[in-house]
Amino acid sequence: MAGKYDWKPGEGVRSVSDVFNLVVAENGLLARTLAGAPGGGRPAPITEPEKLQEALKTSYGNLQQAIAGLSDADLKAPVKVFGKDFTKEEAVRYILADQHEHLGQSIAYARANGVVPPWSK
Repeated sequence: MAGKYDWKPGEGVRSVSDVFNLVVAENGLLARTLAGAPGGGRPAPITEPEKLQEALKTSYGNLQQAIAGLSDADLKAPVKVFGKDFTKEEAVRYILADQHEHLGQSIAYARANGVVPPWSK
C-alpha cells in the first residue's frame, strides 16, 4: 500500500493508516492487560509508513511475548477489557478475533488499490 496510507473508501471510514494504528493500540492494550500494567491510553497516531510498519511488528512481538509468558493459571485470571469482564484467555481470543476483521478490511483496501496479497500470486 505504498503511498496509500491516507486512502479510505469513503468519508467517515478509517484510512489504511487508521486501521494499522488501531491494531498497534489494541496490541499494546492487550499486552499491558496481560502483564497487569496500567492502561496507558491510546498512543499518538503514527503517520510515516515505515515507522508504522515497524510499530506493527514491534506490537505483535510484544504481544507474543506477553502471551507466551502466561501460565495456565494466569490465563484464568480475571481482567477488564473495553469495560467488559474476561479471563486473560478470553481477552486474547476477543481481541485477536476482532483483529481478523481489521485483516479483512486491510485486504479489501489493498485489493481496491490494485495490491495483490502475496498468497494470491
